[in-house]
Amino acid sequence: MYVISISFGTGNVGWSFMYKTMETASAQADRISYKDGDINLFSDDFGQMASIRGSTINGAMVEDTNQSKVAHKERALHEMRIRAAIQNEALSDPALRAAMRAQAGSPAVLQPSGLFNGG
Repeated sequence: MYVISISFGTGNVGWSFMYKTMETASAQADRISYKDGDINLFSDDFGQMASIRGSTINGAMVEDTNQSKVAHKERALHEMRIRAAIQNEALSDPALRAAMRAQAGSPAVLQPSGLFNGG
């Protein structure tokens, strides 16, 4: 699946158009005009149709959704590795280790046994 995302207008409105093949997405992307007075007609493989004035388009991007899925997974794994490295460094730091131990192992507050049962 391939997506063309179009940003247009002063508020940077974003619309996306989906295509089943890279050839179809590329052909549509190659026809985008940014010229004043030109009208861009979009029609994707899933029934969406739109017309956008060329002078209002701020930018366009073609995305291979299979590759972006891989990129999102890699980014998430990278962030998990960073958190694990921080955790390991914190455990090896005496001051941080003591603070974590104090938070995790603080004794419970004891209450007299008859305080809440009427006795």
